[in-house]
Amino acid sequence: LGPHASASHARALSVALPRGASVCAMPPSELACARDLPNIGASKKARRRFVKCAIDDFQAALGRVAAGLAERLAPSACDAAHRALSQRMTAALVDGLHPTFEDPAALAGYALHRLRPRCRALFDVLLAEECCSLLQAIVRQARVGSAPLSIASLGGGPAFDAVALLATLDAVAGGEVARVECEVLDLFPAWAECVSAVAAEAEVAWPHGQRASSIFLTAPVDLCDVEPSESADRTRRAVARADIVCVSYVVHENEATLSLRSGAGQDQDGTELRLGGVFPAVFRAARPGAVLIFLDATHRLWPALAATAADAVPYQGENDGAQDGFDIIVPQHLNAHVHAVVFVRRPYGERYGIADGGRLPHSVPCLVGKTLEVFGLFLEHQRFNEERLARRDASQSEGTYMISHACRQMR
Repeated sequence: LGPHASASHARALSVALPRGASVCAMPPSELACARDLPNIGASKKARRRFVKCAIDDFQAALGRVAAGLAERLAPSACDAAHRALSQRMTAALVDGLHPTFEDPAALAGYALHRLRPRCRALFDVLLAEECCSLLQAIVRQARVGSAPLSIASLGGGPAFDAVALLATLDAVAGGEVARVECEVLDLFPAWAECVSAVAAEAEVAWPHGQRASSIFLTAPVDLCDVEPSESADRTRRAVARADIVCVSYVVHENEATLSLRSGAGQDQDGTELRLGGVFPAVFRAARPGAVLIFLDATHRLWPALAATAADAVPYQGENDGAQDGFDIIVPQHLNAHVHAVVFVRRPYGERYGIADGGRLPHSVPCLVGKTLEVFGLFLEHQRFNEERLARRDASQSEGTYMISHACRQMR
């Protein structure tokens, strides 16, 4: 490769390199400058070209990690156990009762089968047009910062969020800037083997700056615990250090415990549902400029999450002198099975290149009692789910009564 070879061509060739080798280890003089990220207002054609190239490089980076994980975890993985876990996770989306993640064979299967779709979900959010300014700020920090990007991954076994950020940085800025520190906070210590395997493969895939010790598990941490508690303290400390907080596929599967009341997204008097557990503390602990990314298989609780954030940190915006609170971004045009909402803590400082009092493009202020137009659809879906649960519970109660009555008759 000559000094003028494109970064895309260079990284593409790394797919054919022996395991453990990487174009990222090449001298900087042999790497071309990373492609420029499209600015706000870039043409659709320019964005499509950029995204296509980024996807190719992202998939190539994930391929390196996936190959190494297969060697480490395949001997202990069980497809049948993973399928059973997947069924319980699907049920949790409806009833809000999380499954247990304790079977090592199921967890290894989970890590192998879900690496690509889970990492791609976070990649798609960061590359969404609505998040253009966020991605530019993240890349700028990765390029010039002396410390790695700090991630708090809540409920994050098996450390997919770390891999997703590393592969995204590789795809849009080059592997030489792919460097993160990620604390994975999870309820189940059984994730330890998978997290260690992912951390080790991250170092192999990005040897320029990534170290296995920079991705680590803190467990048990129960996101449903309220303050004061050890779980809340651990979560608050991790969030306070983080540049990016990722909460992926956690909120809805814990809905039954996190919700502060039963019912749909709004009471009859208009009071919105709030979420409990550690989440009020999470919003209070986030530092100015921090990005909080929530990903899930449904969007029903996004209005409740926004109301929780607005209560935890009241909004002080453009005309209030002192700034605080959150701005919200709802990325559009994601995969049908991926739903996301992003919160950015004010004030931004210089991180996003926005003057004091300004606001990120495509964002709206997170205010108590004021919901986004799109939240109306989310609230409607939440009501449908509550009605479905009520019908199921009524049916189960009727069935229990009939069985009990039949037993009495037999006596």
